[in-house]
Order: sequence, then structure tokens, then C-alpha cells
Amino acid sequence: MKKTSIVAYLLILTKYLFIPITLIIVFLLGYQTLSILYGGVGYGGVAYGWGIKGILGFPVEFFLVIVCYYMVFFILKNNHYRYFLALLPIIGFYLFYDYYFISFGKVFKICDFSELPELIDVLPFWQIALYVTILLHVFFIIGINLNKLWYRYVLPAFIIISLILLIAIKPIWYLEELVKPFAAFGDSPWSDQNTAQNGYLTSLLYFEAMMANSKAIANEIYGDGVAYEKSQDELTQFLKEKGKPRNIHIIVLESFFNPALFEKITYNDLIYAKEFSTMLNNRESAVISPVFGGHTAQAEFEVLCGVPALHKYSSIEFNSFTGDSVFCVPHLLKNMGYRVVASNSYKPSFFNAINAYKGIGFSEIYFPRQYAPKSNTYMSLVDQEKYIFDGDLFEQNLAFVKEHLAQKDHPPMFNYLLGVYGHLPFTLDEKRHPVRLKAKVNKKPLNDEYQRATNQIYYRTQALAAYLEKLIKLDPNSLIIIMGDHVPKLAGTQFYKDMGYRHNEEAGFHKPPAFYIVNSQFVKKDDTHQYDLMTIMFDYLTDNQYCKNYPCQRSHEVLEYQYNMNMARALR
Repeated sequence: MKKTSIVAYLLILTKYLFIPITLIIVFLLGYQTLSILYGGVGYGGVAYGWGIKGILGFPVEFFLVIVCYYMVFFILKNNHYRYFLALLPIIGFYLFYDYYFISFGKVFKICDFSELPELIDVLPFWQIALYVTILLHVFFIIGINLNKLWYRYVLPAFIIISLILLIAIKPIWYLEELVKPFAAFGDSPWSDQNTAQNGYLTSLLYFEAMMANSKAIANEIYGDGVAYEKSQDELTQFLKEKGKPRNIHIIVLESFFNPALFEKITYNDLIYAKEFSTMLNNRESAVISPVFGGHTAQAEFEVLCGVPALHKYSSIEFNSFTGDSVFCVPHLLKNMGYRVVASNSYKPSFFNAINAYKGIGFSEIYFPRQYAPKSNTYMSLVDQEKYIFDGDLFEQNLAFVKEHLAQKDHPPMFNYLLGVYGHLPFTLDEKRHPVRLKAKVNKKPLNDEYQRATNQIYYRTQALAAYLEKLIKLDPNSLIIIMGDHVPKLAGTQFYKDMGYRHNEEAGFHKPPAFYIVNSQFVKKDDTHQYDLMTIMFDYLTDNQYCKNYPCQRSHEVLEYQYNMNMARALR
């Protein structure tokens, strides 16, 4: 081979192989270090590693990043900038992935795109504008550098379409034939916690394939459902025979939290209203939520269906419901003769609420008149706020309950109430609710968002005290459970750690407050998963007979089986 040919060959290798591969390796190893430093997905976990050994530790991710890089690289104009421009979408994806994790405390999955309408609906305009602007800039930079030779786009398009079809039609191939063989090279067991080790793209596609595959598995497990339906019929019969016709009131409050649990933050006044603190008398409990900072419907699913929100079929279980009947708490209580009512203080379209509530078993579903103008409802916004204030909601619900109890020979009632007043961005009508509290860390005031959220809590507990006083008087022999759906996102999970929330106990930022009133008395209980509230309700109705006949501490296998059975019905 001539010397000039060798040089030319080496130049081609350098141009199309050595430089791109070097950039990718530097990016992957460097980004992982930054992710660990700044609290991203890799924070607190094991880094990818260094050098060739590190690359071999996550071969699928390395392969996928190379494929993505070259798909963009070969459709860009032949200029020196394309080495970095081809990396730009990958950098953007990785940054978004970590931002999502920091904000919500969970890794991003493709099915999370289904939440986009809800996200747009609740985010402030400036945030939406910022994200759209960044995205448009990336598209613009890539767009003006695209090559006009159309045939260069055929292969990238073919690869993308093929991968999508593969995961949708034959997910088991991706799981068993592509990913599994690489496990011996260092891929960790598959879970959200191991995403840093396995890689962002690899995990994204893996979870999507798992979700597609799990739907088929669930339907196969469920079969005709005879055995499961029989067990639920037996449970209904047991509750009919042993249960007492007592009313149950479940109040779920958006982003309700106790600011006093941040050990490094000080306040100039009482956080809970005095009326509520006196009534509570140090008997505050906690529930363990499946989510942090958002996704209220996940908490609702656990409370109402008595199984964990495993998001095996979609990121939000409610989004999978078609309206078909599912064996959840309202369904079982309705079969016992209860009047089962859901009152949601926001929009019917939020998290597929109507289909989900119908499938869960509610006979009556109410939304504010302004958000459901054609429906028959007792709720209405009383001011210009987007989210109805808890006090206004409580007052209207109390009148509704009073009207029911005044009816002659009325059936027992399951009164489920969802309040969304504490939603981001924690707006505070200062004419109606003037600022009282000032929060500081080392004598420095915290940001306005935290100040508003804390002041909201004062007025929310004041309203809660007034509501409970009247409800207990109206319905003394009942079970009342009030809880937060999750704690607010605020500045993310790192903020909770830095401020010492619940003394930084394990999964502490998944524990919103809960309050139990049993036959007019506040009762303090141990930390309880939201899906175990079902057992508390049934045990209350049967005077502790339920937990003597059914396992109130269910194993993970039992919970997953019940979850699959319910979701197989919901997906029909």
C-alpha cells in the first residue's frame, strides 16, 4: 500500500472514527462525574467508571449513544462544527433526564409524555416559554446545518422507525436478545436506582420494552379472571357480614406538608394555625407516598385501589383506565350498599379523572362548575384563583354531606375529596390571606415560592380545623383520614436533604403528613403506605375483624399480583 494511501486511510479513520469516539467517551465519563456532583441520576450511586473498563461496564449505552451520534453526524453539513453539533441533542437529552430526576425524584420514561397536557396546564407561562425557546434553539442550530442530500436521511429514519416497531411489536426481543447478553459486562439489576450504571438511553428503552411486555403478561396472568373475581366477591360478602354502616371521609390535599419538619429553617410565628394545633395535640402521623413533588393521581390510585402504583403499564395508572370496572375500595363499598362519591376540585381532563373514577367504582363524580359547566355539581370557584381554596372547598363539601345525612334512611357514605389549592406556584391572595410567616435559614430569607407555600399551610390548617370541628359534630361515629398526596417539589430533593427534612430519614421526602380521626378522636398511627389505607378502612368498618381474617401486611408478591389483576381489568 502506498504511503499516501495509508495517510489518507488514517485521515479518514481519524475524521469518522477516532475524533467522534473520543468525544463520546469524554462526554460520557465527564457527564457522569458532573451528574454525581450536582445531584443528578448518578448522585449517591456508582459512577460508570473510568477508561476502557468503564466503557465495558455499560456497553449498550455506549452503543446507543454512538448510533445516535452518527445518525446526526452524517446528515449535517461537512464542517468542523458537526463534531460538536452531533453531540448537542445527546447533551440536551442527558441534561433533561437529570433535570427531570432532580425535579421529581424519579427517572424519566417515554410514557411520561402522556403527562404533557397536565404539565402545560399547571406550569407558569414563563417556564413553558423558556423550555420552548431552548428547544427551538437546538432545532434551529441543527436545522441550518442539515445537508440537502436527501438520501443521507434514509438510514437514520430507518433505524429510528425499526427500533420503535421492535419495542412496540416484539419488546421481549429487546429485553432478552439485546440487553440481557450484556448483563455479564456489568449492567446492574434493572430499577430506577440503577439507571446511572446502566445508562440513560438504555434504561429509557428498557423500561418502555418492559411496559409493553408487562401488558401482555398481565392479561395472560389474569386470564378470564374467575379466581380473582371470586376472591373479591368473597371479600365483599365478608365486609357485608362483619361491617358496620359507618361513614368514611377521605380528604387528600395537594402538596400538604409540615414546614416545621425542616430542621434548618426557622420561622417567626406558628406554622399550623393555633386552632388546628390544639385540636391535633401532637398526634400527627405520616403516609408514604409513591411520588415526590407531583403526579397526584399516583397517590390517588394507591389510596383508592389499595395497591402500589408500580407504573408498569404507564407512568400514571389513571391514564390507563378506560372506565371498565376495577376492584378498588369504592367498588367494594358500593357493593356493600354505600353511596360512593368523588369530589375533585380541578378539571375533569386532569389525569383521565372521569374514566379513572368510573373504573374505580364511584357512582357520583363532581368537579367545580367552572371546569365542568354541563355537569350537575355542588362545587364552584368563589374567586378568581385557578385552584379553589381549601376552606371554600370544605364549606361546600360539608353542606353536601349535611344534606346527605339529613335524608331519611340514607345509606352509609364514602366521601372522597381532593383539594388542589396547594399546587405550584402556591399563589396567595394577600388581600384575603395576608403574609404572616417569614422563613429563614441562617438569618437569610428563603425564596418567595417557599414563603408562599408556608403561608398557605397556615391558612389551610385554619380552614381544616373549622371543617373538622363541624364534620365531627355532624358525623361523630365515622372515620376521617386527611393526608397530603405528596410533599411539594420546592427546589427538589437536594433541598430537602440540605434543609434536614425529617432528619434526612430514608425516603423522608416521600412522607407527607396524615391525620386520623376515629369516632371523633384524633389517633396517631405508624407511618403507613398510602396503599395500606384500604386495610385501615376495612378494619375500622369490621371492628378489627378484617385484619384477623385477611393479611393486613401484604407481601410484595401479593401486592404485585393484586396490582396486575386490577390493571388488567383497567386496560380492557
